[in-house]
Amino acid sequence: MAKPKLKRVQPPGIHLADTKPERWTPPPPLKPLTRAQGLFLSSLRTNTLSIAVGSAGTGKTLLAAAFAADRLQAGDIDKIILTRPIVESEEHLGFLPGGVNEKVLPYILPVRSIFYERMGKSFTDYCLKTEKIEVVPLAYMRGHTFKDSVVLFDEAQNCTPKQMLLFLSRLGHGVTVAVTGDTRQSDIAGLSGLEDAVARLEGLPGVGVTRFDRGDVVRSGFCQQVLDWYDD
Repeated sequence: MAKPKLKRVQPPGIHLADTKPERWTPPPPLKPLTRAQGLFLSSLRTNTLSIAVGSAGTGKTLLAAAFAADRLQAGDIDKIILTRPIVESEEHLGFLPGGVNEKVLPYILPVRSIFYERMGKSFTDYCLKTEKIEVVPLAYMRGHTFKDSVVLFDEAQNCTPKQMLLFLSRLGHGVTVAVTGDTRQSDIAGLSGLEDAVARLEGLPGVGVTRFDRGDVVRSGFCQQVLDWYDD
């Protein structure tokens, strides 16, 4: 009597497709595509605090995240720290299950995608699991000291001046900080912490401010057209 064939059972929580060897090709060296990107990248390499303000689609977040990923891979820093205001754009997701990282994950997906491109999925997921890439929501930031790291503060137009002060006062030795945002896309009432920080800090030692405009849009020609149409 023939023995019954055994079925390949998929362990709970594991997708067999995910167990295939990762096909990842290291990306080319980081190069700016516009003059503003060049100024921002130069600021990241030389200043403690680099602030990038301006239009969507100009590569502010991409450049900052790629810079951080390259420094982590090179062993120049101990970790990458991610933060952003948990402010939804007019549409509310409601309760999100899981721990802090799981709750914040939807908000950092764009940055994680950049890390996947620069470092590969396997290494990025390993760094997230071991907190070599750490997500620190503004609400849990008091008491923290950031050191020997690159700190990315994205969507900073949605923080208040008090939250910006709380964030900047966490910075310790050996940090490089990138603060990015578009003040025209603020989802909060009142003065943005990003605008306030630029007004207070621009021109001070160790601080670089880069402004991006419509001519710096690199996402696509259509993106640039949409932004122009909505300004009419």
